[in-house]
Amino acid sequence: MYKIIFALSVLISLVYSQSICDRYAGGNASALMTTAVGGSFAQILMPANGMLKYFDGTVSKNFTGNSTLYAKLAGDVISFFQSALGCTDPTVTPYTGRSMTAAHAGLNITYNNVNKFNHIVSTVVRGAGFAQNDTDATATALNGLNGQICTAPDCSNICNKYSKPYLANNTALVGLVVTNVVGMALKSSALRPFFDGTTPAGSKNFTDAANAAAFGTLAQHLIEFFGMVLGCTDGSIAAYSGNPDMKVVHSKMPISAAVFTGFNGAVVQVMKDAGVAQADLDAVAGVLEGTRGAICNQADCATTGTGTGTGTGTGTGTGTGTGTGTGTGSAVSIVIASFLALIALLL
Repeated sequence: MYKIIFALSVLISLVYSQSICDRYAGGNASALMTTAVGGSFAQILMPANGMLKYFDGTVSKNFTGNSTLYAKLAGDVISFFQSALGCTDPTVTPYTGRSMTAAHAGLNITYNNVNKFNHIVSTVVRGAGFAQNDTDATATALNGLNGQICTAPDCSNICNKYSKPYLANNTALVGLVVTNVVGMALKSSALRPFFDGTTPAGSKNFTDAANAAAFGTLAQHLIEFFGMVLGCTDGSIAAYSGNPDMKVVHSKMPISAAVFTGFNGAVVQVMKDAGVAQADLDAVAGVLEGTRGAICNQADCATTGTGTGTGTGTGTGTGTGTGTGTGTGSAVSIVIASFLALIALLL
């Protein structure tokens, strides 16, 4: 735990000649952090924010009903943030509490709860006078602890894993993936015909400025679709209500092995460029290959797949292609590769 705090402090000191805390504390870090933590808790404990259960005894000790326990908790949080944000003045009390993993074990803290907590703290310090870049740095430090605090199943799915609470929500992440996949598709001789009205014959030309509104609808549906199958839960993406049957949706689209493989490659490359780890890329590649039987419908589609992956979900490939999903499991194997399906729905 202390190594983590030290690493955060070192990171901050490397980026700034003066730590964030020292820049705003005015020689009294204790007062600054007490104000920040008090202001944050005042919002966190509001029933509407959905986090009261972690403090009122529902799934934890009853901090709100025991002033001694609450004072100990607040003191620990203040000391933790003093260390994490690089406070160095004499008012600093070293953090001696449990590790973040131990402190939050068994609480089933969801991605949304972590997201809300980080957002509240960031908003409070911004309101206390932190410059935007320092607020962002504080949010980044908070996000760096998510792996130890977020313990519910939705914490490990791909969408939430790579979204950055406060700095970028689920919509921003999925929108980036969709935008970049479309960009790659339009540059591909194999994929562009599905966008420019060529394939199927008489379909809508989404590259024509006259169809800008239709293209916008397509992009929004794609974000909703990917948000659903990647397990996005922060509420920023609307629900998807399209047809999940990939075989039916793709039945009128001449998707060859080259088209299928090219699209899968574009998705994986875009996710790689967005910072997705290799293990997760391998998992995605595996489950994409697992959709070959439902999506690829031309004579050459019997081509053996080579995608492989590891994880907790499952997906069956064709030939030697196998894959398993991480967090999103079979839902990903059914629909993540169906970017083209949504085009069919809007033709």
